[in-house]
Amino acid sequence: MKFTLFILTALLLLVVPGCDKNEIIEEKIVVSNGSVLTLTASMPDDGTTQTRMALTQDGKNIKLTWEEGDQLQLCFIQGENKEKQTVEVKNISSDGKKADFDINVPVSFAPGTFDLYGVYGGQGLDDANPSIAVLPDKPWQTYTGLGGVQSRDDVMMKFEATGLAVGAPAASVQFQHIGSLFCVKLKNGATGTWNGIKSLRLTASTDGWAYNNNADEAVRYDLQGGLFVSGSLTNSALFFENHLKNMAVDEITEFWAWYPPAPDINWPELRLEVYNAELVKIASSANSKAARVAPTATGKAYYFYAVWDGSTLKFTDDTFTPPPSIDDLITTGDLMHAASGSDFIGIIYSKGDGKVYYNAAQTNGIWMGETDLGAGTEARITIDGNGLPHVVYRSTDNKIAYLKYTGTAWSPVIHIESMDTGGCSKPDIEVDGSGYAHITYTDTKGSAGDMWDRDDIMYTVNSSGDFIRTLIFHGYYENLGGSTYAGHYYNKGSFITLDGVGNYYIMAHHVDYYRWTVPADQNYNVVIKSGTGASGGTATSYNSDQYDIYDLEFNGIDVLALYKNANVNCTATIAVVGATAFFTSLQNIETAVVPHSLSATSTVTKIVGWTTSGENRLFTKYNTFENTEPVEVKSGTKIGSVNVGGIFYSVYTDNADSKIKIKPVTTGD
Repeated sequence: MKFTLFILTALLLLVVPGCDKNEIIEEKIVVSNGSVLTLTASMPDDGTTQTRMALTQDGKNIKLTWEEGDQLQLCFIQGENKEKQTVEVKNISSDGKKADFDINVPVSFAPGTFDLYGVYGGQGLDDANPSIAVLPDKPWQTYTGLGGVQSRDDVMMKFEATGLAVGAPAASVQFQHIGSLFCVKLKNGATGTWNGIKSLRLTASTDGWAYNNNADEAVRYDLQGGLFVSGSLTNSALFFENHLKNMAVDEITEFWAWYPPAPDINWPELRLEVYNAELVKIASSANSKAARVAPTATGKAYYFYAVWDGSTLKFTDDTFTPPPSIDDLITTGDLMHAASGSDFIGIIYSKGDGKVYYNAAQTNGIWMGETDLGAGTEARITIDGNGLPHVVYRSTDNKIAYLKYTGTAWSPVIHIESMDTGGCSKPDIEVDGSGYAHITYTDTKGSAGDMWDRDDIMYTVNSSGDFIRTLIFHGYYENLGGSTYAGHYYNKGSFITLDGVGNYYIMAHHVDYYRWTVPADQNYNVVIKSGTGASGGTATSYNSDQYDIYDLEFNGIDVLALYKNANVNCTATIAVVGATAFFTSLQNIETAVVPHSLSATSTVTKIVGWTTSGENRLFTKYNTFENTEPVEVKSGTKIGSVNVGGIFYSVYTDNADSKIKIKPVTTGD
């Protein structure tokens, strides 16, 4: 490079304060031989001995110095006349901090004034319109790290001087940065070689934060206007590419690239992805780099550090020590259920003393604190739009206990009793946008006055202040005369979710019973009912129960059911047409498992359960990818599927130590 530039760095996207004075190079244009100018580039004295290399690394500081053969491209403008000129370095000082360039004022210029613009690096100035600078093509394809950035002249800078006199030009100018350097340092912290590492991506859920130049969408910069005039900000990722690597144990590989940040934009939350030579994603960071609270500056070097431990990729500090994260948290207990907020996972569990406990695993790697919610079983939890947990469970006197966290304390327990003299059990809960709790549960006498009651499915909501109970599915058994009996059973509980406008959907397992001789006739299926009044269900199986229910979830667009259909575990969308509700778009689970729970967004459906062959191995299904993890889930406990900030986790009790653990899902990408 033609000058020595001291670029102070930022660690993990935090700009080091107090370094602005070292980021600007003062250039002086002086008269020499009439129409020939000598541009002298002087570096600030930073007290550091530097070699004559284009890019030299000093810790995290990157220094640029002039080299023989370095060139500037200049644009002279007078009126509509624009002329391009390339000049080469001469008279490099012994320390590489100063160099001269001879500049010839175009002979075509008339007496008067002209403007001068200069650029170093990238693809120089456009031939057709030399006031336009062309950014480097694919600046992520450095392959040899920082040396690749140097050899490609990717670091791009500009200067301008306006109103210069043709006969006696003189001015002071300053080089300015158009972009910044970015480095990802990736370490293999596993116990074996990590094979096939080719490229990385820093990704975000939004775009509009950096220019990503390539041949298909060339980015150009208008030196006169001081702004980008082509190339979009639609890219939601920064790319980094190296030679294909098989990383040995403890090996660290650097990936470098140069990018122009979008002016005055705070970068969003970022995640790291690793790809092989076939552009197949082989790892995605379990944690993220927080969104910036100030715009990303030009003229700096930003470093990211990450480590792969053989199963999980994480951002770290510069010692490659991962910060505490949510999946590091462990506590003793038998999981009952789990639900996620924006930055935490709320869990409900037991500890062998007949009580229900709540705790929250936070993304900063800290437990919120354990709370005793009272004696009971069959607990379920949901998190409302304000990030507050709501819990239901079966109390010891067979009532449904409901309570919520107000933000400062847990509310008193409210008990929901049987409609008659029965007992209540198997609750499930969802909360609407106004914070009202919608609960479904089983009541052995939900329809008062029946002679031979069977389990009823109930629904209650506290939108009026008190919980108002409604019979959803009526269970009964009656004598039709002689030895003929008929009835309906709902003995596997129920699940509830709410759609985008607050309509409830309730799913239950149904048995239709008819006996006029021995054995009795029985038909089994899954039934659904919506708050819109629609109802329906699956086909039936005769005298063989081929149906079961596991979970219900709204993904932002559709209501999804996790259930067994004709002896096949699957998910399906619940559709409503008029007064009819039905299952559609079935997706089967191929692995032999017992499903436990479901979590979903509009693009991802994730299922958890355990395998039925041998030990209860943790099973996950992420969209179409099915995976069995090498951990055994404790029998009699539940598995939770949650989504925190776009990362899906499985929450389970490990059979090996009876500890509740949190594991990022394997996506298969």
